Amino acid sequence: MELFKQTKQQINDFKKSNESSLSEEEKSRLEKMQEKLAEIQKAISEMLEKFCQKVSSMLTR
Repeated sequence: MELFKQTKQQINDFKKSNESSLSEEEKSRLEKMQEKLAEIQKAISEMLEKFCQKVSSMLTR
């Protein structure tokens, strides 16, 4: 998860430092990248939660 935070921060930093020189298309692509990154992070979190629940139920049997 730390990798996602770092990547998100790098995208934000890049966007801020280059905002004036970015075209609308480039800004849009960066936004889409951030949205996809958030979707991936959410999916991984959900999978991890399900995995932990299964392990927990197996251990309590």
